Amino acid sequence: MRRFIGGMDPEKLSTNVLRLCNGACANTTGDKIYEIATRLDIDISEVGVNGRDPLYPLTTGSFWAPIIIARNDNDEVACILTGGTGWSEITLPEGYHFVRKLPFGFVYNANWDGIPNFHLSHWPKPHVRLTDAQDSAPWLPLHLGASNVWANVSLADYMPDAARMAHVIASMRYIDGQAGSAYLRSHGGQVTGIKVGSVSPGSPFGGMPIHIRVDSLRRLQYKCTGDARLSLQFIGYDMTEPC
Repeated sequence: MRRFIGGMDPEKLSTNVLRLCNGACANTTGDKIYEIATRLDIDISEVGVNGRDPLYPLTTGSFWAPIIIARNDNDEVACILTGGTGWSEITLPEGYHFVRKLPFGFVYNANWDGIPNFHLSHWPKPHVRLTDAQDSAPWLPLHLGASNVWANVSLADYMPDAARMAHVIASMRYIDGQAGSAYLRSHGGQVTGIKVGSVSPGSPFGGMPIHIRVDSLRRLQYKCTGDARLSLQFIGYDMTEPC
């Protein structure tokens, strides 16, 4: 039963509260099943059991992942939200032991009401669609970028560390001068990258949605030719790291 999850899918309850629905999961070794009979609410503004890991402050741009824990004396299930990426970086409440990570995470931002509003698909290997995303701040990691050499775009303010596949809308705009194109790539080994659009005097706007892998620092790279300008709107991500 290793990696088994049934239910336990997360939803946003309020600015600071994440709810886990009823369900069950196996522990990390797969030899025991733990159950949430009704639901479990985790208040990220509080520290400790059904709150957050005390090692990590609640600040805009901080990322969080839910960890299922259980009491040592009776195996009662609880949860903490942590910014730690490895077991050694997570602080357990006294009297509790690890059960497992859940394959979900988010970035906290006061500009989008703390925990972002989201829609979850394909649980327990989810696509997370940020339902408030639109073509304006704070959803634009790049606005009218003009670099003619490969340049980094950080998505760390939008997606958690356990996600590696970003969903963005690439929008092109023509600026007076030469026609041009825009390209995206995941890493330096991609010499040409992926063309996301071309613009010219007769066709001044263009673009496309794209799913693209980011690096371990949650960055991708872009480049424009001619007088093309590129904007990126962030709309969601896939949870891709094993749990």
